[in-house]
Amino acid sequence: MIHAVPPSLSVVLPAWNEAGRLDAALRGVAELRALVPDVEGLLVDDGSVDGTAELARAGGLRTVVHPENRGKGAAVRTGMLAATGLRRLFCDVDPSTPLVDVLPMLAALDAGADVAVGRRDPSGRRSPPVAPRRAALSHTFRGLTRLIGVGVHDSQCGFKLFTGAAAEAIFSRTRVDRYAFDVEVLLVARELGLRVVEVPVRWGDAAGSRLVIGKDGPRMLVDSARVLMHRAAGHYR
Repeated sequence: MIHAVPPSLSVVLPAWNEAGRLDAALRGVAELRALVPDVEGLLVDDGSVDGTAELARAGGLRTVVHPENRGKGAAVRTGMLAATGLRRLFCDVDPSTPLVDVLPMLAALDAGADVAVGRRDPSGRRSPPVAPRRAALSHTFRGLTRLIGVGVHDSQCGFKLFTGAAAEAIFSRTRVDRYAFDVEVLLVARELGLRVVEVPVRWGDAAGSRLVIGKDGPRMLVDSARVLMHRAAGHYR
């Protein structure tokens, strides 16, 4: 449902064949609505074939559907530009970070930030350690993002909050549809001179991750190079 008066917060959930994990997201949105007035739940179905969109609608979420799979970056872009909230959060359907952890991030925006980025806090870890190869990839990628200059420690945390104005400015400029889209988002924010802060959040490795180290790792690096090319061409100004 589109609100005549903008909701205080939009929660954007990119999803591809997530029917089996959607219940957790619906519970999280319900818990958040008990704490934050007027929350818009928006799911972007990125070409699912398992009834994800239908389940989301039945659970009270507004839905936008891509007729075919375009990638998480494209789904997040669609959702952030379709959302109507004064603040806009994107996060994964899985319960890696509890939705209520957005509360201190909302406070950061109240204090003047344009973007609040979740920083995964090892002390709040809710699952066993990640596999060594995945941990190595994350470490390598964090080093690359520092070289690119996105200005945050944990660019890959899938829990990011924006003012409505920042979301419009950033996502109208992004171009990466799949890998490294988080890096692009943060780089665009930096290019636009927006204030970005990191806020610790709880996290855990939820079952069902689709990351394939041998295939997706190189693709993330290639997309990072594309981001640098777009910046050099002036596409983010």
